[in-house]
Amino acid sequence: MRVRLICGFSLLETLGSVVVLGILIAIAVPVVVGFKERADMFACAANMRSLYSGAAAYVQEHQNWPQISPPAQGGGLFSRMESRSVASQWIEALKPYGISRQTWRCPSIERLMRTKGKEGAVDKERIDYTPTRFGTGPLSPYQWPTHPWFIEVGAGHGGGPQIILTDGSVLSVQDVMRQVSR
Repeated sequence: MRVRLICGFSLLETLGSVVVLGILIAIAVPVVVGFKERADMFACAANMRSLYSGAAAYVQEHQNWPQISPPAQGGGLFSRMESRSVASQWIEALKPYGISRQTWRCPSIERLMRTKGKEGAVDKERIDYTPTRFGTGPLSPYQWPTHPWFIEVGAGHGGGPQIILTDGSVLSVQDVMRQVSR
């Protein structure tokens, strides 16, 4: 007499496995998204430190802060075109110091633009870090220790936009406000 074994899974076992996998995925997705956001925040801070290094080298060589023409006041097409030229001027001013176009772009802002379907805006000439204006004196960028050199345009990291101060430290606006209120 031959005994024949039939191996397989019952419907209940299969459903149990699917439920367990669903729970594991539901737990893992927010963790992965959180890692991606933190990675973007650290990449943004690295960009700001690179901008700081490039601007410091510029100040050391030229004995003043880059003197970039401000955009025209108003909200018309002409001022938007001038804003792009301001971005070009900043990109060109720090290019000799190893600052590429990509360094001026925050990864969180780029990811947000892509998810909102604004692919065309990602490729346009822009800077995601607003430089502070200083005078032409050789020490003017270093006069106030808590005065930011660059401020992030967006607030994609939580805690508000990031800023880089005269000493090269990168902080969120929320952290700066906490320090000021002490």
